[in-house]
Amino acid sequence: MTEYSGPNLLAELSAKLESKREELSDFFSSEREKLPMPLYASVDIRDAGWKVAAVDANAYPAGFNNVSSSDLPNLSEQLMIWLKKEHPSTKWLHIWPESHTRNKGYVENLITLQQLFSLRPAVKWADYTTPIKNYFQCGSGTHPGGGITGSPGEMAAKKILGIWK
Repeated sequence: MTEYSGPNLLAELSAKLESKREELSDFFSSEREKLPMPLYASVDIRDAGWKVAAVDANAYPAGFNNVSSSDLPNLSEQLMIWLKKEHPSTKWLHIWPESHTRNKGYVENLITLQQLFSLRPAVKWADYTTPIKNYFQCGSGTHPGGGITGSPGEMAAKKILGIWK
């Protein structure tokens, strides 16, 4: 493959875009306000020197798995505020992961994201535990929800036994 020898479009476009930075920023801000915003996402962009292209889009890029454990309750609360504001009639939240990934960080991120939305019925009242010593809870209104299999009760019992050891 030979090297690109055409016009330096990137330099020309960069200068034009930079001169319109404020106008573009205002336009995108006004357009963004018209749309419900996704929780978060990322787009991988590659610059080959003669062309720039989006090569990948991720609905759940890594990041939540890097949040300090002391910040998780506050982040969970903020996520619930966002969800209620942007999607007030939501009854079900489905996290649909990539099925082909072998990226450990991606999997850890999804687990953390699921946990952030599972701090129910309230922050510090999840994972069967509560701020009240030796008061535990399990049921359809608590993490991870109800079920006819009995597994939430089994998981709650294991959690309690692990704490009482």
